[in-house]
Amino acid sequence: MDARPYIVEQLEHTPEYNINTLEIDEQCTIYESQAIICKFNCYWPKLADLFIWIYTNWTTECEVHLCSKGFFIVKFLSATDRDIVMQEGPWFWGSTGLFITPWFPGFDANTMVVSKMPVWGRLHNLPIHLWNQQVLTGIGNTIGRYIKMDTQRVEERIYTFARICVEVDLSKGLPDQIQLKHRQSRWTRVLDYENTAFRCRTCRQTGHLQSMCPTVKKDSRRKKKTEKQAKGWYIPPPPSDNEEEEEMEYANPNENKQMNKEPVVEDTDPLDNIETTLARRAEMDMGRNKCTHTSDTLDSDNPQPVAENALALITPTESQGNWRKVEKKKGRKA
Repeated sequence: MDARPYIVEQLEHTPEYNINTLEIDEQCTIYESQAIICKFNCYWPKLADLFIWIYTNWTTECEVHLCSKGFFIVKFLSATDRDIVMQEGPWFWGSTGLFITPWFPGFDANTMVVSKMPVWGRLHNLPIHLWNQQVLTGIGNTIGRYIKMDTQRVEERIYTFARICVEVDLSKGLPDQIQLKHRQSRWTRVLDYENTAFRCRTCRQTGHLQSMCPTVKKDSRRKKKTEKQAKGWYIPPPPSDNEEEEEMEYANPNENKQMNKEPVVEDTDPLDNIETTLARRAEMDMGRNKCTHTSDTLDSDNPQPVAENALALITPTESQGNWRKVEKKKGRKA
């Protein structure tokens, strides 16, 4: 018996089946007039929460069919209900916009690209004299299609940023800033979008803009580290788990290494250490200055008793000529 696994060969051609049924055609006509395709922007709600949201905002007389990639299809009982939902938009889950489009037979959730989507945009640090309905409408139409603005911030007189709802085409991209001009004044203001997945121009990943790309920041940190090393700066090692050891290494690496060594205990007498140290210093001084050890009672005119453990003073040796002059002054023969 052959123990090798059974391998199935792959066909070179793809089989095809032609669907031609009146029942399927009738279903397509019903879905085209009564169903819509929906998807929340960067948010996949739970099934129970999704049903509650649909029944609360739209109607309970509808069918909900979940698809892949966050898409779901809502089929209403009549075309009138569907048109009301389409006209009363845009719809939001909190600040997350909902993409809506009429259902069509060629819908494929795996390949469909969401284009137009309502998003809330924030215009930071807008000058106070530009908080005007006409100005905000023009800014919204510059980005996409202006829908409405958040009037609550104006009523509460909160002027940190202007909040406007705009329908944008996500396939074309979104600007991260906008330039405003009035007479001789010019401003460049940052634009931010709520719950919107961006596509970075550098790494081509969604979720951030090019100015906030982690790849650009990582390359910038490497460049700065290389420049510091070229200038001779001390680059500390990467952080460790123990914060205390890390701080000691940053303070003085050489001192830390010495502290980590086990202390050597010597069983010696302290007086022996002092005498040894003094003897070594005396040998070094004698080699340089020709020094000699004399007691502090060298002066014969003022004799003093010398203690047994008295330390010797290190004084330079007088030359022969100077010694004779000193002795003559004291009344002694040379």
